Amino acid sequence: MSIHWINGKKSHLLSIDDRSIHFGDGFFTTIMVKNREPLFIDDHLKRLRISSDLLFIDGVNWKNVKKGIFNAASYNEDDLAVIKVIISRGECKRGYWKTCLPFPNLIISLTEYPEDYHKKRKNGIDLTFSTFRISRNHRLSRIKHLNRLEQVLIKRESVSYEFDECIVLDTEGNLVGCCASNIFFRTMDRVCTPDLFYSGVEGITRGRIIDILKSTRYRIVYTNDSLKEFLSSEEIFISNSLMPIFTINRILSHDRKRTIWKKKSRDLFDFLVPIIL
Repeated sequence: MSIHWINGKKSHLLSIDDRSIHFGDGFFTTIMVKNREPLFIDDHLKRLRISSDLLFIDGVNWKNVKKGIFNAASYNEDDLAVIKVIISRGECKRGYWKTCLPFPNLIISLTEYPEDYHKKRKNGIDLTFSTFRISRNHRLSRIKHLNRLEQVLIKRESVSYEFDECIVLDTEGNLVGCCASNIFFRTMDRVCTPDLFYSGVEGITRGRIIDILKSTRYRIVYTNDSLKEFLSSEEIFISNSLMPIFTINRILSHDRKRTIWKKKSRDLFDFLVPIIL
């Protein structure tokens, strides 16, 4: 299953003048669909609005965005599916900043849910460290803009090492997360997640986990220089809108011959799974 809409009409064709092609000038979000319901749509719409403001992309018809998401979800014939919403600045003549058409382009896709996620969520996965470093830029951090070349190169690396995900640091050596997921680590009641002011994306599931923990005995801590604590933690798990949460069994060297970290517990993961799902 793969269905695409551009500005509300079924289509696979986008103008070669669209700025998403030339400059990655736009933003996106990825939504899990359960039966025919897009999950946490208000959170995703909020993320899109924040991205629009930060990138100065005006003229988005938010009623059409919401309508398009529900329309795409209505085509789902499986238990789970994935909707991706892309908003580009639109079409423009050559140049980094030229007068563009008055309306951004809205691209919505409905695709299959990764079937292996069920098994990985149950059994957990292994991680390794990426050799690639994420750049620091607080003007572009936290949002899912279309400039994803860093993630492309990190994913290439994880595939070459035959891992599902790679742990990523920024150019200052601070923990950011993984290529396509946020990361949490716990020791006793202290639950840490990287501070994403300079690098990384504030995931929808990350926000939900933080909100859940605020009403429990666990204490959430936003960290910067945290590698030592990270590698001495009892439990590590990662999250994004589709997983939505995987426990980590081990962190290994690239060749899998050396164990860098091994889980001691999955207590918090087991507590969160029925709530998150």
